[in-house]
Amino acid sequence: TPVLHLGGPLIKNTFGAGTELFLKLETFQPTGSFKVRSVLTFINSLDVETMQHGLVTMSAGNHAAAVAYGAQCFGTHAKVIMPRGTNPHKLALSEQYGATVLFVDDFLEAQEMIREIESTEGRISVPAWGDSRLTLGTASLGLELIDQTPALDAFVVAIGGGSICAGAGPLLKSVWSDCKVLAVEPAGAATM
Repeated sequence: TPVLHLGGPLIKNTFGAGTELFLKLETFQPTGSFKVRSVLTFINSLDVETMQHGLVTMSAGNHAAAVAYGAQCFGTHAKVIMPRGTNPHKLALSEQYGATVLFVDDFLEAQEMIREIESTEGRISVPAWGDSRLTLGTASLGLELIDQTPALDAFVVAIGGGSICAGAGPLLKSVWSDCKVLAVEPAGAATM
């Protein structure tokens, strides 16, 4: 994805003289989110037979759309479990990429549904976090930054589940040892 380079008086007045910002435009991904990176890496690690049974995941949006897109890319199919009241745009995006969408009332119901689908249909569950293949996929963002920017003093990343921070952060630190990795989140929705 492209990087937008920002400098000039507004940046100087806001952040101090000599500051330059480089914004990684992950909204240019096919689903509008970095999640495609991790999902494609995960799916690519599967053998053909496993992949043919299809995929299943639970998500309220970005991960769901990425799994639907990934299934389409690899010629398989996906079932996506979403909470009732999901953002209509995220729902439509998942359906646009061919996912069958199932709705649940809560996280526990979604987990039970995934276990049932795995056992009856043989689908592979694509987790939204906690799998090293997902982390490897988000590290690709760091690889691109190394090619697209000068050495960074800081890598500031929004943190939800932590996958970009876990993947790209250590990679950037291994190349630019003085680069600070700063994870940020909304004060009213601090999940980490």
